[in-house]
Amino acid sequence: ALEIADNDLFDPYHVFIDNIANTVAQSLENRRHLSQLSALNEELTSLAQAKTLELVAQESLYRAIFENIYDILFILDADGTLYSTNPSFERRIGSNKDGVGWQSLYAITHPDDASIVADLLGKSVVGLIDSGMDIRLRKKCGNYFYADVRACSLSVNGRAKILCIASDITERKQIEQALCAAKEAAEQAAQVKTNFLANMSHEIRTPMNAIIGLAQLALRHEQDARQKDYLSKIYIA
Repeated sequence: ALEIADNDLFDPYHVFIDNIANTVAQSLENRRHLSQLSALNEELTSLAQAKTLELVAQESLYRAIFENIYDILFILDADGTLYSTNPSFERRIGSNKDGVGWQSLYAITHPDDASIVADLLGKSVVGLIDSGMDIRLRKKCGNYFYADVRACSLSVNGRAKILCIASDITERKQIEQALCAAKEAAEQAAQVKTNFLANMSHEIRTPMNAIIGLAQLALRHEQDARQKDYLSKIYIA
């Protein structure tokens, strides 16, 4: 008789059951991974949205400051080309809309102050920007005004730029010039007074020396008591 072991009869069945169990386990594991990935995706999406809102709020804040600040703001390229200007700049100095078409800081700077601008741009190349400078900027009408320009370096889209904030100090300069003129006038007046006193001292001393000398000579001769008293007082004085 043919004998068949029990294990031989049930091996295919056991393999089938094992395959189903493994498939179910793998499916459950995949679902668990998918659930974790879904949760992670939702978390990343939420963080990205929050960061986007934060960046939008910051950009709106900086834009509001840039557009509404009273001072003149402008951004330069490293060669002095005007990259961006705020409305205050456009009101005071002009823009392309006015037909002015300023392209460079040199174009709106007084020729005598061009060396100051060149020094600023030269320092910006090596990152040593001087934080402040006084230069004369040109208005739309063609007149110049004194400006205290504060500058700092920054990066825009990976490119080096220079942010400048300019304040009108024309009134302060006029006061300084007036004080300087008053100081010079006071010094000149003091010198005139000194010269006058020196001349007057000389003019008075010369005849007085003559009077004293004559009084001394007169005392050598016989005089009555009263005359001698008078002459003595002149000599002694």
